[in-house]
Amino acid sequence: MTYRNLRSSKKCLPPLEVAQKHIELKTDQEGLECHFINEAIGRGVFTHRQFKRGDFLLEYCGENIGLKEATHREASYATKDGNFMFFYKDGRNTRCVDATKSRGLGRMVNDGCGREINCKAQLVDDHLCLFATEDLPIGAELRYDYGIPNLPWRKKTVSTKSKDLEDPFPQLTFCGLIKDHEDVMSGTSIATAEMIGEETVQ
Repeated sequence: MTYRNLRSSKKCLPPLEVAQKHIELKTDQEGLECHFINEAIGRGVFTHRQFKRGDFLLEYCGENIGLKEATHREASYATKDGNFMFFYKDGRNTRCVDATKSRGLGRMVNDGCGREINCKAQLVDDHLCLFATEDLPIGAELRYDYGIPNLPWRKKTVSTKSKDLEDPFPQLTFCGLIKDHEDVMSGTSIATAEMIGEETVQ
């Protein structure tokens, strides 16, 4: 399927199938762009069209590598300009999506807490993808919970309670355990500083 055909057909496809098509074609979703916010935050990803709750948004594109290689790269990146790395558990094995050299928008989505959060991460065929947890208007900045409660920038903001909405992804739980598994996902910050937190996905 070509990208043009995907554009014309994805409106009738379920979100997971849309995600799989974008993974296959290695393309970002239309209607999302990266913009500079300010010196403190840097850049973020914003909607340029409306998205519905449950829609596929972006893949956190990168190279899927094992823990040994990831640890080696992490040490190397620490002496340079930071990294974009996301660690997760696959059974008993720790894997990492290294997006440091990726040009995809997924790595640019900022951390959020409380009412800032409007999307969640989910593994789709071993690819980390973001899905909307609420309807998104034009101009909304994408934010998801990195799962790291003590991030330095969180200390500068007042935390609010999350929106009381039915979760469109009941199998996905951040900062906890999924119902039938004890897989823990941990990820580095997508800011330049290296931060590690915990998330769980199925």
